[in-house]
Amino acid sequence: MINRRDLLASGAFLAASGLTSAGTLLARGAQRELPPGREALFDGLPAEVGDWRYAPPLEGMIDPVVTDTAFAQALAEYDRIIARDYLADQLPRIMVNLCYKRVIAQEERFHRPELCYEAQGFRVTPLAPTSAQLGSRRAGIARFLGHRSDRDELVNYIIRTGNAAPVGSLATRAAILRQNLELRVPDGTMLRMSLLLPRVDDAAIRLADDTLAAFLQALHARSSPAIRALIA
Repeated sequence: MINRRDLLASGAFLAASGLTSAGTLLARGAQRELPPGREALFDGLPAEVGDWRYAPPLEGMIDPVVTDTAFAQALAEYDRIIARDYLADQLPRIMVNLCYKRVIAQEERFHRPELCYEAQGFRVTPLAPTSAQLGSRRAGIARFLGHRSDRDELVNYIIRTGNAAPVGSLATRAAILRQNLELRVPDGTMLRMSLLLPRVDDAAIRLADDTLAAFLQALHARSSPAIRALIA
């Protein structure tokens, strides 16, 4: 069954995969970035991340939805999608989506994850983007709050396109075009992490931000080299 988390992940990353456009023409005959070993893409995703450990997603954490044609088509675009929950004593459950696409063409439009949350009944409040140093690369992190009658969710996500992980549709488009002009067709990954807030105030958001930041660093550190290369 296609579930909400798959939809929210696909909406975030469909933008990066995009539609065929002039950028594709520039990239014809270029080298595709398909490093060896990515056939078993997510084998190196750790079961333990710092204080967190992998747990099957709770039924209550996933909202089945009726999909429209665009969402169904988006899901079919990806080479791999994985959803995981991580639990830790005295720490919030963290929900993770990782989506991978082998080839990204210059996109014509963006389906931001915020719009996908709105389509599922959430009221979205944008938050200032941030960034994280992950190994030798600095990755941009987009952030927002999603509110619905039954939940308040803080969402962070990274979209990597080839050797860049910028924030925002224009910056991502520029990164794809730059790599096309360099005769490289980038692959890409969308990593989305979120957690439920007990309340919505500055203190709760700061604590949740710190929690997601710690989780991201631990995830990067504990992952295999192939997974680290996928994330950023």
